[in-house]
Amino acid sequence: MNKLFTILCTLVFITACGGSSSWDGQWSGVEKHVKDITLKISDGSVIVLEDGDVEDTCAFDVNESEPIWDCEKEDDKMTMTLEGDVLTLSSRGKVATFSRK
Repeated sequence: MNKLFTILCTLVFITACGGSSSWDGQWSGVEKHVKDITLKISDGSVIVLEDGDVEDTCAFDVNESEPIWDCEKEDDKMTMTLEGDVLTLSSRGKVATFSRK
């Protein structure tokens, strides 16, 4: 019983303190203007794909509650929010919504 408890505590600790962020995964554009866009997010890195082709790469701080993207090609800074399986990007009054694949 003691070993089972130790294993369970270790798994809870690893899940709470490490591993991937809630941002990680593949995201598909919802609105018409981003329908062909897919985001691949992993450990603070973003690959922006349009129709399967890489369009840009970005980075953000996974510890921020509303991270700001820093992209190679795009000069605008985009703010990202997450609510469940809905990711929202906003920049200069423009908004784009993505859902988790």
